[in-house]
Amino acid sequence: MEFGYLLSGGAPIKKQFQVNATLATPGIPVCAGGANNKGVIAGTTVAAVSMVGCTLDTATYQAAQNADNATDQAALVSVIINPNAVWKGKLCGGATDNTNIPTFAVTTASTSGLSVTATGATDFTSPQMDEGVIFGYTGANAGIGRKITSTAATVATVITAFPRDTVVGDTFFVVNFCCSPFGYESHYPQLTTLLDQIDVTSATDTNNVNFNFVEVQLRDASASGISNSFAWMVSNGHVFSGGLVV
Repeated sequence: MEFGYLLSGGAPIKKQFQVNATLATPGIPVCAGGANNKGVIAGTTVAAVSMVGCTLDTATYQAAQNADNATDQAALVSVIINPNAVWKGKLCGGATDNTNIPTFAVTTASTSGLSVTATGATDFTSPQMDEGVIFGYTGANAGIGRKITSTAATVATVITAFPRDTVVGDTFFVVNFCCSPFGYESHYPQLTTLLDQIDVTSATDTNNVNFNFVEVQLRDASASGISNSFAWMVSNGHVFSGGLVV
Protein backbone atom coordinates (compact mmCIF):
# COMPACT_ATOMS: atom_id res chain seq x y z
CA MET A 1 0.00 0.00 0.00
CA GLU A 2 1.03 3.59 -0.52
CA PHE A 3 0.40 6.70 1.56
CA GLY A 4 -2.51 8.59 0.02
CA TYR A 5 -3.33 11.59 2.19
CA LEU A 6 -4.39 12.68 5.68
CA LEU A 7 -8.07 13.15 6.45
CA SER A 8 -7.11 16.41 8.13
CA GLY A 9 -4.78 17.52 5.34
CA GLY A 10 -1.15 18.45 5.81
CA ALA A 11 2.02 16.37 5.81
CA PRO A 12 2.46 12.91 7.36
CA ILE A 13 4.70 12.15 10.34
CA LYS A 14 7.36 9.48 9.85
CA LYS A 15 9.15 7.58 12.63
CA GLN A 16 11.54 4.63 12.70
CA PHE A 17 11.05 1.46 14.74
CA GLN A 18 13.07 -1.67 15.33
CA VAL A 19 11.45 -4.74 13.80
CA ASN A 20 10.40 -8.03 15.30
CA ALA A 21 11.26 -9.98 12.13
CA THR A 22 12.45 -9.34 8.60
CA LEU A 23 9.98 -7.17 6.66
CA ALA A 24 10.73 -7.76 3.00
CA THR A 25 7.78 -5.87 1.49
CA PRO A 26 7.21 -2.11 1.87
CA GLY A 27 3.72 -0.69 2.33
CA ILE A 28 2.42 -3.14 4.94
CA PRO A 29 0.68 -2.45 8.26
CA VAL A 30 2.78 -2.92 11.38
CA CYS A 31 1.47 -3.18 14.90
CA ALA A 32 2.57 -2.90 18.51
CA GLY A 33 4.62 -5.94 19.42
CA GLY A 34 3.56 -6.54 22.99
CA ALA A 35 5.53 -8.27 25.74
CA ASN A 36 8.70 -10.13 24.71
CA ASN A 37 8.53 -9.05 21.08
CA LYS A 38 11.63 -7.30 19.77
CA GLY A 39 9.90 -4.52 17.83
CA VAL A 40 6.91 -3.73 15.63
CA ILE A 41 5.23 -6.76 14.06
CA ALA A 42 3.53 -7.19 10.71
CA GLY A 43 -0.24 -7.36 10.59
CA THR A 44 -2.03 -10.27 8.96
CA THR A 45 -4.38 -10.58 6.01
CA VAL A 46 -7.36 -10.15 8.35
CA ALA A 47 -6.07 -8.17 11.33
CA ALA A 48 -4.04 -5.09 12.21
CA VAL A 49 -4.75 -4.72 15.94
CA SER A 50 -2.93 -1.83 17.67
CA MET A 51 -1.62 -0.59 14.35
CA VAL A 52 1.35 1.77 14.49
CA GLY A 53 1.27 2.65 10.80
CA CYS A 54 2.31 1.42 7.37
CA THR A 55 5.91 0.92 6.33
CA LEU A 56 7.75 2.93 3.71
CA ASP A 57 10.71 0.59 3.28
CA THR A 58 12.06 -2.83 4.29
CA ALA A 59 14.24 -4.16 7.09
CA THR A 60 16.22 -7.36 7.65
CA TYR A 61 16.17 -8.65 11.22
CA GLN A 62 19.37 -9.91 12.84
CA ALA A 63 19.53 -11.01 16.47
CA ALA A 64 23.24 -11.63 16.96
CA GLN A 65 26.02 -9.07 17.17
CA ASN A 66 27.95 -8.23 14.03
CA ALA A 67 31.35 -9.87 13.60
CA ASP A 68 33.16 -6.56 14.04
CA ASN A 69 31.81 -6.33 17.60
CA ALA A 70 31.06 -2.66 16.93
CA THR A 71 28.36 -2.00 14.32
CA ASP A 72 24.79 -1.87 15.62
CA GLN A 73 22.82 -4.67 13.94
CA ALA A 74 19.38 -3.40 14.97
CA ALA A 75 17.13 -3.19 11.89
CA LEU A 76 14.86 -0.13 11.58
CA VAL A 77 11.81 0.37 9.41
CA SER A 78 10.30 3.75 8.51
CA VAL A 79 6.60 4.12 9.36
CA ILE A 80 4.00 6.85 8.80
CA ILE A 81 2.30 6.97 12.18
CA ASN A 82 -0.65 9.36 11.65
CA PRO A 83 -3.83 7.63 12.84
CA ASN A 84 -5.83 9.47 10.15
CA ALA A 85 -3.50 8.48 7.32
CA VAL A 86 -5.40 7.13 4.32
CA TRP A 87 -3.69 4.27 2.52
CA LYS A 88 -4.02 3.48 -1.18
CA GLY A 89 -4.17 -0.21 -2.05
CA LYS A 90 -4.36 -1.92 -5.41
CA LEU A 91 -7.43 -4.14 -5.82
CA CYS A 92 -6.48 -7.73 -6.47
CA GLY A 93 -8.42 -10.76 -7.68
CA GLY A 94 -7.05 -13.17 -5.09
CA ALA A 95 -4.50 -13.68 -2.34
CA THR A 96 -1.55 -13.40 -4.73
CA ASP A 97 -0.38 -9.89 -5.61
CA ASN A 98 -1.31 -8.55 -9.06
CA THR A 99 -3.94 -11.19 -9.79
CA ASN A 100 -6.53 -9.70 -12.15
CA ILE A 101 -10.01 -9.15 -10.76
CA PRO A 102 -12.25 -11.82 -12.37
CA THR A 103 -14.94 -10.67 -14.81
CA PHE A 104 -18.13 -12.43 -15.88
CA ALA A 105 -20.37 -12.13 -18.90
CA VAL A 106 -24.11 -11.46 -18.90
CA THR A 107 -26.08 -14.50 -20.08
CA THR A 108 -29.63 -13.16 -19.68
CA ALA A 109 -30.43 -9.57 -20.64
CA SER A 110 -32.28 -7.21 -18.31
CA THR A 111 -34.54 -4.50 -19.72
CA SER A 112 -34.94 -2.82 -16.32
CA GLY A 113 -31.29 -2.46 -15.40
CA LEU A 114 -32.06 -3.90 -11.97
CA SER A 115 -30.22 -7.20 -12.25
CA VAL A 116 -27.16 -8.79 -13.76
CA THR A 117 -27.43 -12.49 -14.60
CA ALA A 118 -24.44 -14.69 -15.38
CA THR A 119 -24.70 -18.46 -15.45
CA GLY A 120 -21.75 -20.81 -15.44
CA ALA A 121 -18.71 -20.41 -13.19
CA THR A 122 -19.96 -17.24 -11.50
CA ASP A 123 -21.71 -17.59 -8.12
CA PHE A 124 -22.53 -14.32 -6.38
CA THR A 125 -23.26 -16.15 -3.13
CA SER A 126 -19.99 -18.08 -2.89
CA PRO A 127 -18.21 -16.07 -1.71
CA GLN A 128 -21.12 -13.84 -0.71
CA MET A 129 -21.07 -10.48 -2.51
CA ASP A 130 -24.33 -9.04 -1.16
CA GLU A 131 -23.87 -5.33 -0.27
CA GLY A 132 -20.70 -5.12 -2.36
CA VAL A 133 -20.45 -3.27 -5.69
CA ILE A 134 -21.05 -4.58 -9.21
CA PHE A 135 -19.27 -2.63 -11.92
CA GLY A 136 -19.62 -2.54 -15.70
CA TYR A 137 -16.38 -3.53 -17.41
CA THR A 138 -17.42 -3.72 -21.08
CA GLY A 139 -20.64 -3.03 -22.95
CA ALA A 140 -23.56 -0.67 -22.43
CA ASN A 141 -22.84 0.07 -18.75
CA ALA A 142 -19.05 0.15 -18.86
CA GLY A 143 -17.65 2.46 -16.20
CA ILE A 144 -20.85 2.45 -14.10
CA GLY A 145 -21.27 0.72 -10.73
CA ARG A 146 -24.11 0.00 -8.35
CA LYS A 147 -24.38 -1.35 -4.81
CA ILE A 148 -25.63 -4.94 -4.75
CA THR A 149 -28.74 -5.28 -2.60
CA SER A 150 -29.34 -9.03 -2.88
CA THR A 151 -27.78 -12.05 -4.52
CA ALA A 152 -28.67 -15.45 -5.90
CA ALA A 153 -26.14 -17.87 -7.29
CA THR A 154 -26.37 -16.44 -10.81
CA VAL A 155 -28.08 -13.08 -10.20
CA ALA A 156 -26.88 -9.85 -8.59
CA THR A 157 -29.75 -7.44 -7.90
CA VAL A 158 -29.54 -3.67 -7.46
CA ILE A 159 -32.23 -1.17 -6.43
CA THR A 160 -30.85 1.84 -8.28
CA ALA A 161 -31.03 0.68 -11.89
CA PHE A 162 -28.16 0.75 -14.32
CA PRO A 163 -28.94 3.52 -16.82
CA ARG A 164 -28.92 1.14 -19.80
CA ASP A 165 -30.23 -2.38 -20.34
CA THR A 166 -27.75 -5.14 -19.62
CA VAL A 167 -26.97 -7.05 -22.81
CA VAL A 168 -25.85 -10.63 -23.28
CA GLY A 169 -22.07 -10.61 -23.55
CA ASP A 170 -21.53 -7.42 -21.53
CA THR A 171 -18.96 -8.04 -18.80
CA PHE A 172 -18.93 -6.92 -15.17
CA PHE A 173 -16.85 -7.48 -12.05
CA VAL A 174 -17.71 -7.31 -8.35
CA VAL A 175 -15.82 -6.09 -5.29
CA ASN A 176 -16.59 -7.18 -1.75
CA PHE A 177 -17.15 -3.74 -0.20
CA CYS A 178 -19.07 -0.52 -0.76
CA CYS A 179 -17.78 3.01 -0.19
CA SER A 180 -17.63 6.38 -1.94
CA PRO A 181 -18.86 7.00 -4.63
CA PHE A 182 -21.29 4.04 -4.50
CA GLY A 183 -22.60 4.56 -0.96
CA TYR A 184 -21.20 3.15 2.26
CA GLU A 185 -21.40 -0.16 4.06
CA SER A 186 -19.29 -1.30 7.04
CA HIS A 187 -17.16 -3.74 5.07
CA TYR A 188 -13.51 -4.34 5.73
CA PRO A 189 -10.59 -5.37 3.54
CA GLN A 190 -8.81 -8.67 3.37
CA LEU A 191 -5.18 -8.14 2.40
CA THR A 192 -3.15 -10.24 0.01
CA THR A 193 -0.53 -12.65 1.32
CA LEU A 194 2.19 -9.99 1.09
CA LEU A 195 -0.10 -7.53 2.95
CA ASP A 196 0.34 -4.73 0.41
CA GLN A 197 -2.77 -5.15 -1.81
CA ILE A 198 -6.49 -5.74 -1.24
CA ASP A 199 -8.13 -9.07 -2.09
CA VAL A 200 -11.64 -8.30 -3.40
CA THR A 201 -12.70 -11.94 -3.81
CA SER A 202 -13.41 -12.91 -0.19
CA ALA A 203 -16.91 -12.73 1.27
CA THR A 204 -18.20 -9.27 2.22
CA ASP A 205 -18.56 -10.06 5.94
CA THR A 206 -15.38 -11.98 6.78
CA ASN A 207 -12.58 -9.47 6.44
CA ASN A 208 -10.16 -7.27 8.39
CA VAL A 209 -12.12 -5.27 10.97
CA ASN A 210 -9.12 -3.04 11.66
CA PHE A 211 -9.51 -0.95 8.49
CA ASN A 212 -12.36 1.12 7.06
CA PHE A 213 -12.70 1.99 3.39
CA VAL A 214 -12.82 5.67 2.46
CA GLU A 215 -13.14 5.65 -1.33
CA VAL A 216 -12.64 3.45 -4.37
CA GLN A 217 -11.62 4.03 -7.97
CA LEU A 218 -12.97 1.31 -10.24
CA ARG A 219 -11.98 1.39 -13.90
CA ASP A 220 -13.46 -0.26 -16.97
CA ALA A 221 -11.75 -2.10 -19.82
CA SER A 222 -10.60 1.13 -21.47
CA ALA A 223 -8.28 1.67 -18.49
CA SER A 224 -7.48 -2.03 -17.81
CA GLY A 225 -9.51 -1.85 -14.60
CA ILE A 226 -9.16 -5.51 -13.63
CA SER A 227 -5.48 -4.78 -12.99
CA ASN A 228 -5.67 -1.03 -12.44
CA SER A 229 -8.33 -0.27 -9.81
CA PHE A 230 -7.66 1.05 -6.31
CA ALA A 231 -9.19 1.74 -2.91
CA TRP A 232 -8.21 4.04 -0.05
CA MET A 233 -8.67 3.01 3.59
CA VAL A 234 -7.88 4.15 7.11
CA SER A 235 -7.03 2.25 10.29
CA ASN A 236 -9.77 1.97 12.91
CA GLY A 237 -7.52 0.35 15.51
CA HIS A 238 -4.56 2.71 15.61
CA VAL A 239 -2.43 2.98 18.75
CA PHE A 240 -2.35 6.78 18.44
CA SER A 241 -6.02 7.32 17.63
CA GLY A 242 -6.64 8.76 21.11
CA GLY A 243 -3.47 10.85 21.16
CA LEU A 244 -2.29 14.11 19.71
CA VAL A 245 -0.61 12.82 16.53
CA VAL A 246 -2.52 14.03 13.48
